[in-house]
Amino acid sequence: MVMTRFRGRQLILLALFLLIVVLLFNAAGWLLYEQASRYLDQQLGQRLEAIAVTSTLELSPELVESAQEPGAQFLLEDYLQQIKGNNRLETVTIFDLEGKILASTSSLTKYGAGDQAFDLDQAAVTLAASGMPSASRLYAVDGFFLKSAYAPARDDEGEVLAILGVEASARYFRVLDSFKRTMLIIGGVSLVFLVAVGILFLKLSYSVARAEMAVLRADALANLGRMAAHLAHEIRNPLSIIRGAVDRLRTSPTMSEADEELLGFLPEEVDRLDEIVSRYLNFARIEPPKLSPVNLMDLVKESVAMAQRELTDKGVRIHISSAPNLPPIRLDAPRIKQALLNLLLNAVQSMPEGGELDISLGRQKKQVRLDLSDTGQGISESQLPKIFEPFYTTKQTGSGLGLAIVAKIVEDHNGKIQVRSQPNEGTTVTLFLPI
Repeated sequence: MVMTRFRGRQLILLALFLLIVVLLFNAAGWLLYEQASRYLDQQLGQRLEAIAVTSTLELSPELVESAQEPGAQFLLEDYLQQIKGNNRLETVTIFDLEGKILASTSSLTKYGAGDQAFDLDQAAVTLAASGMPSASRLYAVDGFFLKSAYAPARDDEGEVLAILGVEASARYFRVLDSFKRTMLIIGGVSLVFLVAVGILFLKLSYSVARAEMAVLRADALANLGRMAAHLAHEIRNPLSIIRGAVDRLRTSPTMSEADEELLGFLPEEVDRLDEIVSRYLNFARIEPPKLSPVNLMDLVKESVAMAQRELTDKGVRIHISSAPNLPPIRLDAPRIKQALLNLLLNAVQSMPEGGELDISLGRQKKQVRLDLSDTGQGISESQLPKIFEPFYTTKQTGSGLGLAIVAKIVEDHNGKIQVRSQPNEGTTVTLFLPI
């Protein structure tokens, strides 16, 4: 039990360590993404601001003021095309302080039309209109990430005449977006991996714990077997002598009636002691079961017949059912019958006022499943983990070996036993025996 708790703590610590590693890895990835995105966005904004400011320095105020004239507009557009080509920009636009386009490299815009910058980046445009160059936030149009910068175009007296806007594609953001998706995938995969590792270690820990318990149980049973064999030898010899002496005394002609009545109790008590010794020996024996093909339904019926008197006396009604075509399974018939009889008697004792007892047989994968359900007093949740421990009992009488013997017999057959119970709602004991 101590080793099981120790391994449980190890498992929890390992799971926490893996969780921390995954969280740190993902946090580092997101931090890298945020820093790279912020840095590249800042660098692109500074570059575009520099292009916009430099371009306005070479822009003639007279040309801006006469932009409505066809010749001047042609010169403006030609100048903007040069800016676009020299700096690999998407569009270059110049518009007045009311947001009306004066000239643009885009064929989709016309003179006098409203510029969308007023809607997309009103704060940046307002700042440029006040005389300060500014960069927009990153925005997306038709799935493409773009960024703009704005600089004021001034007249000879330094007054702002118009605003020059340059727009560039933030191609780097596609790479970052791909990196973001990759981080999401890695995070999901790492989480799945963590869950898988946790489940694997949980199964391994459970298997190791079961193996350790089996070893400890085998050692305990071996020691108990040696002790029981020694005690049986030491007790049965005196019991035989006592029985012989009692039989001889009872035939004595000088025996009074009162003494004879008193001696009459001794053989019964000797038999009871002999039965107790036999019960301990049966529990402690460690020889493997003697397997042969057996019809489990036949064993169930024989066990019920053996317990019929107790069932009838307690007013317990029994129902037996079975799935069709269940195959014979290799069992040690006497030992399985002993286990069934113990379960039947336990069920009867849990229903002192009578009740229902249902026994059903079925097949589950490569096992035969036997369910034995009673309507008795049930077992509390705190008692359930202890009911298969040797010498544990909730009854005023009894050795506490009944269910321990059942568990040992089932384990010796490479089977499993499960118990479901609620106080005052009955108990269901399920045996799984391999086909």
